[in-house]
Amino acid sequence: MNAETVRSVRLEQVDVVTSTLDVARENILSGRVAFNQLGQARYDGVLAYGQSHGRGQHGRMWYSLPGESLLSAYYFRRGLTDPQHAHQIGILAGVAVATGLRSYLLRLAECAEDAERFAALGLVSRIGLKWPNDLLLGRRKLGGLLTEMVLAPDGEWVALIGVGINVHARCLPGDLARTATSLSREEVTSVNIRHLAEQIVIALHEEAGRRRVEGFEGVLDRWRELDRTYGLRFHATVDGAEVEATAVGVDEQGGLQLRLKDGSCLTARAASSLREAVG
Repeated sequence: MNAETVRSVRLEQVDVVTSTLDVARENILSGRVAFNQLGQARYDGVLAYGQSHGRGQHGRMWYSLPGESLLSAYYFRRGLTDPQHAHQIGILAGVAVATGLRSYLLRLAECAEDAERFAALGLVSRIGLKWPNDLLLGRRKLGGLLTEMVLAPDGEWVALIGVGINVHARCLPGDLARTATSLSREEVTSVNIRHLAEQIVIALHEEAGRRRVEGFEGVLDRWRELDRTYGLRFHATVDGAEVEATAVGVDEQGGLQLRLKDGSCLTARAASSLREAVG
């Protein structure tokens, strides 16, 4: 990646909004953001200073004080962009966000002071993904993704990829202090949120290009390298009964494969159908 590539990224920067996904959806539906014949749009996404009603998994609120987090939504129309392939797009987006963050930290380390350089380099290998949409740093949640599909006025689908990453937060409330973290809490304090958001745009396009050449199996190979879900135990409901199962991978459609105690397998398509086993 060179400086010219970074300058080509176009993000609409907004102040405090309800949700970047809300803004992105309205931009598509109103025609304010549209794609030309080359698949290019006026903006690559929306970057907000703050959100009043950010959304996470299971409809939970995304906690963030203004200026502390990367809060963005990206427009994605790069093949297989329709509801049928939404799970695959979510997997691709997770790989892109994780690799984009890794690339950014490596670039940051090149010009950081000694302490922060070592901290940034130390984080790279700890970045991982938990199905379906958690960005992890070690065992703690650093961020998350949420993919929504919207039918544009031209009759074609656009994927909206919402991304939230804890960047500058030092204090997290309640249980979040135990289960989540931020880059600042890991002693990486000089992150430029806009530059990180730009790096994620570049990673999304690079990952889409690789998928076009290698197929979705190539995306899955990269997901497996980042996977922190493998081996976790979950409670799932099968035929009205709750069973315990162990995660053993992601299938070609982006669903989570689970192995039951009797050796049989099932596939989860939505996180709402699962509950992680504790202990």
